[in-house]
Amino acid sequence: GVLSGIAVRLPFGVRVGLGRPGQRVPLLHVDDLTRGLVALLRTNTAPGIVRIFDVTSADLASKQEFLKEYSRLSGQDFRQVWVPPLIVMAGARVLDAAFSLRGDRRNIAYKTRRLYGFEPRDLPNDKFWEHVADRPAATARDCIVSVLTPERRPALPSAEARDRLRSIAETMLRIDALKVQPADALADIVLVGAGRIAWEMHIPILKHFFPSSVKAVVDADLHAAQKAAAELEGAKALSSIQALDGDVLQGSTAVIATPGFTHCAIAQQLLECQTHLLLEKPAALTAQGFEAIRDAAHCSGRAVTVFQNYRLRPNVLKLWRFLIAHDVGGLVKASVVFHSDRVVTERARWSHEEKRNRVMVMELGIHFLDLACLVAGELTELQHVRVVDSDDGESTVSATGIARAEFGAEVYFDLDISGNSRRTQITLQFERCTCVLDFFPEGFRVLPEQVTPIPDIAAALKRLGTLAGDKLRSTRQGIHKRALPHLALYRHHFINAERRQPSAGFSLDELAPTMRSLFRIGDAVYGEYDERAQLRDIR
Repeated sequence: GVLSGIAVRLPFGVRVGLGRPGQRVPLLHVDDLTRGLVALLRTNTAPGIVRIFDVTSADLASKQEFLKEYSRLSGQDFRQVWVPPLIVMAGARVLDAAFSLRGDRRNIAYKTRRLYGFEPRDLPNDKFWEHVADRPAATARDCIVSVLTPERRPALPSAEARDRLRSIAETMLRIDALKVQPADALADIVLVGAGRIAWEMHIPILKHFFPSSVKAVVDADLHAAQKAAAELEGAKALSSIQALDGDVLQGSTAVIATPGFTHCAIAQQLLECQTHLLLEKPAALTAQGFEAIRDAAHCSGRAVTVFQNYRLRPNVLKLWRFLIAHDVGGLVKASVVFHSDRVVTERARWSHEEKRNRVMVMELGIHFLDLACLVAGELTELQHVRVVDSDDGESTVSATGIARAEFGAEVYFDLDISGNSRRTQITLQFERCTCVLDFFPEGFRVLPEQVTPIPDIAAALKRLGTLAGDKLRSTRQGIHKRALPHLALYRHHFINAERRQPSAGFSLDELAPTMRSLFRIGDAVYGEYDERAQLRDIR
C-alpha cells in the first residue's frame, strides 16, 4: 500500500507513524526511473567497471509531510501519532525475548533500529542523475497520485475537475454564510400559494424576518390565503394574481410556492408584470416550459432564484467543505438511490396523479438527482432506463437507469416509491476517494479503503448524534432547521435583485444544465408531456 513503511492504520482515523516524523520517504516515480534508465543507456561504458547507484526522485518529503499530502489527495482525514524511539525499542526487545522462548528469532529490535535510523536523504542520490546528465521531475504528490488514481478516469483533466468543483463549493458556502436582516427586503413581497410548502418553509421566514414587506397572499382557495395573510402583518388575501394592483407587482418579489405543474404559467405571468421571482422547485416540468421562463426573465431583466435548497443542506455543506480541503480529482461514478413511501401517502392530492405531474422524478427525487448532476455535469446520454408502473397503470413506482455525464462520469439512478423501505443515499466516486451522502437522517462520510464494521459504526453514531440534535433543538434563528437553506436563499436573492444580477448558483442560467438532465430522465420515464392539458387545469 501507499503507506507501507510510513504508517500503520488503526480504527477511528488514527495513523501510527513508523519511524520519525521528519524522516524522509525514499520515493521513486516510475517516470523518473524510466527516463533515468533510458539516459543511462545513452552513456558511454567502460568494460570491467561496475557502478552501483541509489536512485530516487527529487525533493523527498518527510513522513509527516507525506501523510498530510496523502490525506489531502485521498480524502482520508486522520490523526497522526508518533511513538518515541525508546518506547518502540523497549517493546521490540520484549517481543524478541518472547519469540526467543519459542525458538523463533525475529530480529525485531534490529529492524526497528533500522526503521528509525535509516535516512534516505543521506544516500548519494545525485550521483546517478549527474552521471546520466538528467534530473528527476516527480514530487511526492505525483507519486501518491499515481498510486491512488485508477485506470478509469473522467474525460475532464484532474486539475480542471478540481477547479470546477471547488468553484461550485465556494459559491455554495458563500451563500450559506449570508446572514438575513429584516432590512434586506427593500421591495414588496407577494406570496403566491398558501399550501403545505408555504407553511413549512416560507411563512415562518416571512413572519420572522420580513413581516412588514409582505403585501399580499394569493391562493385559489381564498380561505387558505386569508389564514396565511393573518400571520403576516398588513398582507391582503386574494384568490388570483389578476386581483393584484399592478403597482404592487412591478419591482416587487413574488414567492411562488404552488404545485410544480403551475410554475411555468405563473412565472411567465409575473415576469410580464416586471416582478422578481423566488421560485420553488421544480422551475418547470419540461424543457420547453423552462426555456419559456428563461426567455421571459431575460426580456424583463428580473432576477429569478430557484429553491434547489438541498444544495445547502448541512450534510451537503460538509461535502462542499471537503472538496475545498481535498484534491480528490474528478468524478468517475455517481449513484443516486431514492426509495420512499407510496405516493398516495402524500398529503398534496395533486401529487396522487403521479404520471400526469411527474411526481417521482420532478417532485420527490429531484433534489438528489440535482445534486448528482451538479457534481457530475449535464447528463448527455441515457442508457438502460427501466420503468415499472403500478398495477393500475396510473403511477410509475420505479425507474432505474445509467446515464453518461458531459465530463465522463457514469450516473446510476434508482428511484422507487413502492413503499417497502425508505432509504436515500448518494454515492460519489472520485478519482482518489469515495464520498457518501445520507439523508433522513443526514450524514456525510468518506469511505475508507476497506469498509469494515468499525467505520460503519462510527458513521452510524454520527448520524444518530445529528438526529438527536435535530430532535432536541429543531429550530434555529426562530425557524425550523429544515428552512435554513431557504432563509439563505432569501438573502441571496434580495442582494442580487437589488444589483439586478442573476443569483449565482441558483439562477435559471446556472440551473439549466441540471434541469436539462432532469428533463431527459423525466421524458425517458414518462414520455411526452401534455402541457396544454395542464394549462387548462391552471386556468
